[in-house]
Formats: sequence, structure tokens, C-alpha cells
Amino acid sequence: MPEANGAESSVQADVTVTFAGLKAALLFGDAAARSGEVVLAPLRVPPAWVADVQVAEQPGDLDLAPLLLQRTAAAHKGVAGRVWVVGGHPGTTGAPALAGLGALRAGAGLVTLHSAAEVPLVTPELMAQRHPDLAAFLRDTPAARRPDAVALGMGLGPDAAALALEVLGWAVPTVLDADALQPELAGRGHAACLWTPHPGEAARLLGTSAAGITRDPLAAARALQDRLGGVVVLKGGPSVVARTGELSVSRGGHPGMASAGMGDTLSGVLAALLGQGLEAWDAARLGVRLHARAGERAAVRFGYGLGATDVAHELGGAWADLRGT
Repeated sequence: MPEANGAESSVQADVTVTFAGLKAALLFGDAAARSGEVVLAPLRVPPAWVADVQVAEQPGDLDLAPLLLQRTAAAHKGVAGRVWVVGGHPGTTGAPALAGLGALRAGAGLVTLHSAAEVPLVTPELMAQRHPDLAAFLRDTPAARRPDAVALGMGLGPDAAALALEVLGWAVPTVLDADALQPELAGRGHAACLWTPHPGEAARLLGTSAAGITRDPLAAARALQDRLGGVVVLKGGPSVVARTGELSVSRGGHPGMASAGMGDTLSGVLAALLGQGLEAWDAARLGVRLHARAGERAAVRFGYGLGATDVAHELGGAWADLRGT
């Protein structure tokens, strides 16, 4: 019998066991919400059959824990990752500040905000440099002075695409977000590049609607990666990470994270992980989960409505949770 809301009759499961591979219905939408804990059980079938049914991986915290970086007692800020955040424009200066805070809380040793505007220092550990001609500053930065990773685009304004082209030419690990997610950058991604669109930005990049993106996020993430290159993080509930020939889905987080600045903070987290030496695929999968776990912790403290700074301050605890300490 159909339910009153028109959905197929179903149960709210505590655990769902599936075989061979994860199916799309267990990852997104109403069925995923009713599946409870999804357990992938082995089944001896031909590999080609698995390829037909398995749409993506969904790593658990135990799978991601080995990616957590371990520092020696001799570590210092100079080897913990130098991150630049390039962003900010009059009226949107909070965005790069939030990215910088995310980078610090995710372990970056030195974080500098570069902007044509005055960017507020939300914490005194951040450094900021204002450049009347930001394009000239980036163009004239010699290779020896470039950072270990860059996060670019948060509140950057109309010049973002041109500035992104300059930084992409450096071939350093780079996170592109917000204003830097422009169609003219298609094909410019390199192996150490992360693109982080939400559904609205993804729709602009693919020339479709946000509803079309959310209708099939796996296909959308695959199409974005094909068009842009590098690694794509399609943000959402859940987020999808895509690289050539492979998709990963990250569940978790909290509905209270649907507020301004969350994506900026995530960009900083991703840049910090890249700056500390993780490859883009690993940084994306780990960073998305760390951010989500921090949101879960923040929800326990603050309730439903969460701010990006609330989540940033829980990143250390999220790190410890994944490590199991």
C-alpha cells in the first residue's frame, strides 16, 4: 500500500546490508534516509558485475583515519604547510577570513590572506596583506616565494577567473571555490587542483539548473570532473568527490550547517591538507569528512543554527574523533 505522502511502502531500517557494491538509492534521497547504517557485504561475483552495480565508494572513519597526518616532535610551522588564501572584495571580506580560520584549525602552519580589500582578522594567528593590484602581485610572485597550497575565490569578485588562471599556471596544490568557479576555466584543472562547487555553482559550470544537479549528483560530479579536470568536490548532503574514473560519497554533517560561510571554511580545510602534503583525492575525502564531523560536534554544543566559526572551532575535536583518541 502506498503511504499517505505517495512514497512506496517501506520501513525505517537500523541497518541495511547490501552486496557487491553501493547502489545510488542507498546514498541519496528518501531511501538513503531510511536505510540506517549501510553495510557493504562481500559477494563472490564476476568483477564486471560489481562494476555494473557499484556507483561509488563511501569510506568510513576507519578508512579515512590512516590519512590523518602525523607530526614528529621536531615539527615546526615552516614544515606544517604554508597556505595562501586569495579572496575578498568590498562587501565580501568575511569569506577569505573564514577560509583562513578553517586552514589554521586544520593544521596549516602559516596562513596568509591576500586581498585587494581590507580583510578582518577573525583570529590574530592569521596574517593579511592588502594589494591594490592583486593581479600584479600574483603575476610577479617568483616560484621560490609561492606557498605550499592556495585557496582562491572566496568573495574574490569579478576578477576571480583571471586570477585563478594565473595561480593555476603555478601548478601548486590549489582549491578553487565561489567566484573562481567559472565556465571559462574548463579544462584548466591539474592533478593537484580541487574544485568545490555547491549545486548552484555546479549548474553554472554545466549550463543547467540546480535542480538538475541535485536530481543526479553522481552524474553531475562526474560531468564536472570531465569538464574541469583535477578533483571535484560537489558539496551537498551528502557531498560527492570525483576524480577520473572514481566517485566517493561522504555522508554526515548536520542540517544546521546550511548557512553562509560553511563552504569557505571547508576550502580552508582542504587547502591546509594539501599544504601538509596530501594528494588532492585524499585531501578531498578526508577534508569533507572532517568538516562534516566538526559540524556534528558543533550541533551538540550550539543546537540547530550553526555558524561557520562554530564548525571551524570543532575541527580539532573532529580530528581526534577520526583518529580514535
